[in-house]
Amino acid sequence: LVIPLATFLAPAASWHLPTPTAVRSAVSLSVIQNDRDKVAETVITQSADEAHTKASKVGLLSDFQRKKFRLTADEVAPVVEVAGKEVNVFGFYTFLVSVMTALPYYLGLTVIKMMSDNGVLDDPKLNTYDTVGKIWSKSWLAMTLSYPEIVNKAKADVVDGGCLIVANHASWLDIPVICTALDGPFKFIAKGELTKVPLIGQQLTGGDHVLINRDDRRSQLATFKAGVKYLSTGTPIMAFPEGQRSKSGRLEPFKGGVFSMAMKAKVPVLPITICNSHAVMPSTAMFPVQAGEQKLRVVVHDVVPYEEGRTEAE
Repeated sequence: LVIPLATFLAPAASWHLPTPTAVRSAVSLSVIQNDRDKVAETVITQSADEAHTKASKVGLLSDFQRKKFRLTADEVAPVVEVAGKEVNVFGFYTFLVSVMTALPYYLGLTVIKMMSDNGVLDDPKLNTYDTVGKIWSKSWLAMTLSYPEIVNKAKADVVDGGCLIVANHASWLDIPVICTALDGPFKFIAKGELTKVPLIGQQLTGGDHVLINRDDRRSQLATFKAGVKYLSTGTPIMAFPEGQRSKSGRLEPFKGGVFSMAMKAKVPVLPITICNSHAVMPSTAMFPVQAGEQKLRVVVHDVVPYEEGRTEAE
């Protein structure tokens, strides 16, 4: 059903998707050394447009980063507004894909959970259960023409045992993108309210992921303890240090406590940069406004090893 609909709708969606015209990738996550440090620090403090322009002039951006993918309001061409969020033709297509994949996703989670609870499946850490979510993520991204390019994937594959994985967060797309980029088992640290989202909530609660309520001090302490326990027993944790999605697409200040878990458990940190998810699905949209192919990119950086005495800020 999806393939013929994709054949029909994807060209229609492209009527509103001419040559992409604006984006700000996560420049501030790039590692800039030596004499470029001062220039980079200045760039990060500027507005998005000024930062992108200045970084281009001083040669801090790659050819990929120089490309501008964010669409203008006219190019987005919203058809309808739902709960204050825009939906265009391409958004309707991604909604259709979501509906088509919902039933097999639900059945997969339900059956695997039932088998695990009844002892038919030996899966104490629920890694098989989480694999269902990864299969859905990869399928959904492929069917919505948004499968990301993954750079330095081998750096993530070598992670063995407890490790704190961190990435910038600018779009709902970041979740399936991370699940696509990382093949190994890990647990998310996620906001408690996500449990109300159909299927996503089932995935988080059924997979024993770490949930947090930032307004509740006790919840924060419980999250810290749960995260340290996972890390200490060899299960990687995935967290977005900003604590929430960036509405501008630029890196926001980090919340406290995330890196303290790595220090407490004495495990390394794996930094990841997610590029252009905000351009594909901005905060103003209910669904993606354009295809992510040749736009979405995940860059896996070198592991930062644990060092005794290093502070959370460091």
